[in-house]
Amino acid sequence: MVRLKFLQFKKTNSALQNSMKKKSVLILFVILSILTISMYAQENSALKFDEISFDFGKIKQGIPVKHIFKFKNTGKQPAVIKNVTTSCGCTVPEYSQKPVLPDQLGKVVITYDAKSPLPFNKTIIVSLSTEKDPILIRIKGEVVNKIE
Repeated sequence: MVRLKFLQFKKTNSALQNSMKKKSVLILFVILSILTISMYAQENSALKFDEISFDFGKIKQGIPVKHIFKFKNTGKQPAVIKNVTTSCGCTVPEYSQKPVLPDQLGKVVITYDAKSPLPFNKTIIVSLSTEKDPILIRIKGEVVNKIE
């Protein structure tokens, strides 16, 4: 009887481990799929950015900083930036809502308001009229009281 209960426990424990392995593999698959789709959207977009991330390094507290993300419309249709959203109110985008013709250049200007003396890492989402998936650009840096 004791041996039977041990065997039942062993089967239950083994089934639980198999279930956990399946869930772990599924979660890993979902994460990899999302990353792949995001990279595919960047590579196959009509807009090709010169860079999709920028590091300000150390910046002085209380002084806003700007960076210009330049891009080219490599598609065959005019592209319109319909919206640019940021991950917080300390990051403000500027962009033209006029169509960017094929082979023409455009820009998204990002201003970061350096109020808090902390490291930062912000995501900017650029949504286009011609694309289903948005383009993600990033800024990062560290706000300090004094620059050494």
